[in-house]
Amino acid sequence: MSLDIGSVVSRAIEAFREQAAPPPTDTATAPTCGCGPEANPGYPAKPQTDPGAGVHGSQPWYARGDDVAFEQVAGAASTAADALGYTNAARHLNHYLGNSGEDLTVDPARIARDVRQFSQSVEQQLDAQVNAAIEQAVADGCYGEPIAFDSGWQGFYIGKDMNADWFYAMGGIQHSVTGTVVVHPGDPPTAEVSYQTHVFDRYNWDGGKETPIGPVTITDQQMGELHTAGLAQEYDIVGSTGEATYTATYDPAGGSTGNPGIPEAGNRDGERSDPGR
Repeated sequence: MSLDIGSVVSRAIEAFREQAAPPPTDTATAPTCGCGPEANPGYPAKPQTDPGAGVHGSQPWYARGDDVAFEQVAGAASTAADALGYTNAARHLNHYLGNSGEDLTVDPARIARDVRQFSQSVEQQLDAQVNAAIEQAVADGCYGEPIAFDSGWQGFYIGKDMNADWFYAMGGIQHSVTGTVVVHPGDPPTAEVSYQTHVFDRYNWDGGKETPIGPVTITDQQMGELHTAGLAQEYDIVGSTGEATYTATYDPAGGSTGNPGIPEAGNRDGERSDPGR
């Protein structure tokens, strides 16, 4: 068998070149400054809640007679709330009486529109997160890459003096902000911020209070017993805004970064013509 020396040498050179060549680099996904791009974490895990009235439908059937009668009173309370203009309170109570137990969605922007103190609380929460994220990015040298933040849940109580409708609809709630910052060096540094606001509340009744709504007074105990009688069902209230953006300026004192707060709500007001009711 004849041996083609030229062919053997050529193949050997090609093999050497392949081994000596550096591995290919995917420049589209390679992180800069040692920091990989991160995405908005989105809606956080729901916080832990109190046990409420107890297990749904746990009452024996023969003990439910008074609850069947009170169900009509609760329905009248919903009608009274609607007549007084408490459209969100009526919507939330109707969902409870609907007995599905499914999550009910609200728009945080509508709460912010009606409850100025809630809006301010969210703005402060966002400023704290953005300032902290900028500080971390500068310390790590992570410029030009999206860095995620998640504030965790923070409690807020909507008092009746703030807005009676949202007081009856939710009362004590939780809010959080999530998003990303892309930091640019400077003195002070700036960042492009993309963020969302989230809310959570557990609609339940745990006793000890009574609430007059127009001519109807309902107690937490009576309302909670509708749940244990299987005639109504506790549920979670959840909601998120769409993503909003702004250019932030770092405040070393932890103050305002120039955030615009929660984007304005739309024109839907929860009235009878509102399909979201």
